[in-house]
Amino acid sequence: MQDDVKEDAHSLAKKIESLEDSKRKLLGHGLEPCAIDDLLLLEKQLERSLSRIRERKNQVFKEQIKKLKEKVNHFAYIYFLI
Repeated sequence: MQDDVKEDAHSLAKKIESLEDSKRKLLGHGLEPCAIDDLLLLEKQLERSLSRIRERKNQVFKEQIKKLKEKVNHFAYIYFLI
């Protein structure tokens, strides 16, 4: 039982270290030892992430524009009733 806990803790520590390394690379730190293939893969990952971010940003903008248009229409309706 105790060995399982130690093994799980060790496994989680390795996973955390791997995730921290990935994070550093995504932020552009610690790239010196990376081979060209690693850099190309990292570049593709960043491009996909940037694409998803832009898609989400555009979706949020469209939703905000829709809500603002609804408000404008509502106020115009109220104005013409007066």
